[in-house]
Amino acid sequence: MEIRIKLCRSPPGTSDLRSVRQATTYQSYTAQNGHEEEAVMAYKEDELKMMVNAIDFNKRIEDRQYRLRLEDKLHRSYEELRNRPPRWIFQQLSFAAFNPELFPNDLIEVAEHISSHAEIDTTSVLLVLFGSISAAMCGHYVVQVDHEWRESGGLYIVEAAESGSRKSYVISTAKAPLDQYFEKLSLEHEAQSAKYKKNNKHLEVLKRKVINLLINNHLKSSSADGIYFGDPNEVLPELQHTIDSLDKTTEATKPKYSTPPQIFLSIASRVSAGEGMSKQGEFACVFEAEGSFFESEIANKSTHPGLYLKSYDMERYDYSSKNVGKISMQKPSMTIVAFVQPDVLMNFYSNKNLKSRGLNARFLPHFASKPSNFIRHRSLPPTPKPGAMIAYNAKITEMLKRNFTQDKNREIWTVSLTPKAYELVKTYEQNTQPYVRSLEYLHMSSFLAKAHGAVVRLALCIHAWNNPKPEQSPITREEVEAAISLMDVIVEHANIAFSPERSQACVDAQEILAWIRRCDWTDIIPVFQAQDAMSAISGLNKKQCHAALDLLEQHDNIRQYFEAGRDRLCVLNPQLVNQNIIQNNRPIGRY
Repeated sequence: MEIRIKLCRSPPGTSDLRSVRQATTYQSYTAQNGHEEEAVMAYKEDELKMMVNAIDFNKRIEDRQYRLRLEDKLHRSYEELRNRPPRWIFQQLSFAAFNPELFPNDLIEVAEHISSHAEIDTTSVLLVLFGSISAAMCGHYVVQVDHEWRESGGLYIVEAAESGSRKSYVISTAKAPLDQYFEKLSLEHEAQSAKYKKNNKHLEVLKRKVINLLINNHLKSSSADGIYFGDPNEVLPELQHTIDSLDKTTEATKPKYSTPPQIFLSIASRVSAGEGMSKQGEFACVFEAEGSFFESEIANKSTHPGLYLKSYDMERYDYSSKNVGKISMQKPSMTIVAFVQPDVLMNFYSNKNLKSRGLNARFLPHFASKPSNFIRHRSLPPTPKPGAMIAYNAKITEMLKRNFTQDKNREIWTVSLTPKAYELVKTYEQNTQPYVRSLEYLHMSSFLAKAHGAVVRLALCIHAWNNPKPEQSPITREEVEAAISLMDVIVEHANIAFSPERSQACVDAQEILAWIRRCDWTDIIPVFQAQDAMSAISGLNKKQCHAALDLLEQHDNIRQYFEAGRDRLCVLNPQLVNQNIIQNNRPIGRY
């Protein structure tokens, strides 16, 4: 489709219409026609013709002025774009990468090993491993940043992955040591419970026999000729001592845990989840590859997400239910790691109820992708190292042995920061504040306001990986620096997650660019209308088209011209027409 700009010449008959009206008076019509009635009709008919001509004349003037404005505007836009290379509109594979050299080498080896088998980018795998570390801490740790600022060790992570990706392998491999540990504890608990039940039954029988024996002996020694002359108080201390001894024996065989030990929540309501947490030391975690719990109980819920809000910050939670009764937890804590479909993630971040409550601002979003050999994208990791998994399983198991408990009054260990680490965290917080107040990032301001807190939580996970007893040494600057490197990636993903319409606009803009490249642009100034794009691309409605065109203009691919009551006109960047596209982006790296 082409638009040719032609300037309208001066229309014929450009004499002064007012002088014409003055000359053709009612008297002249009367003199010519002779009849007054016919003169009136002729006069009105000619007056109407002159009005129509005047309107047509004015319209031609307006069209000429519009075309002059349009020609000038399009020419200036075209010349402006001549010196502006069009910038590429990136999709999710173009996100920045973290710096692997900042992270513990053995942790990166584990991420690379899982990534090589699952064919999912290393960043996605690393976030799942951070979730495993957080789960292994079992809500025992908090970071005291300063006198007023404290962060717990809980992490909420949601990752979007398309169907067909091996996300189940990532989740199952990362949580394998946790599954094995709790499977072992469950078997031990089952054996102890059976033994306790059996021993308790025998001890109850023995208790009755011993009590009967003591009483009979006392009656025999304190009776004569059927008359009791003894004192019952003489046998009571011995009887009580015997019962206490038997009870101690029973208590010694009691299972270590009151209920089967398990921290993982599957499909459960908010009420049953809270009940389960209260029986497991007020801690629970969610690890799932299909996002069923996340979708049904978190993303699509219209009720108040109080349990998840309180558990994130380890604050007191109270709830009462007819079926369960009253649930009261002093220091609830939770870790959530969920792979979901992209549309589920987008719906979650579009949920106005959760957004107003601040829940989705507490989740770290990430869009998983396949590794690529392309140099500017995440590349395939090096040769897998199976030995790394052995070390990973052993380390997670040791953390669980130290941290897991069903005691509601579990001890909370406080971790501090070195002065340099604290300085780096505060600098990151200060650098983030301008973006929090910026209108450009208004859609994700709540997330950015919590970004420095997420950095501290990620740094705690790195610190717990490096130190068997994290509370005995402070978090270092290097650990905070690694956390910031990962958080920078997450912020880019959050920008898309908190603005799903922008994500759709990126897709539509790519479609329009593909259509532009298919067209043969022969005009001196290549121009198209919005309607042309909508006609060429199936399913592209007006709202989507305008959003995509706005995005293309922001990236210097086009310039738009607006006129009230007219369709948008778009001037193409001459470099785009010549296929001289320069990608203006920063290097991405191996990951």
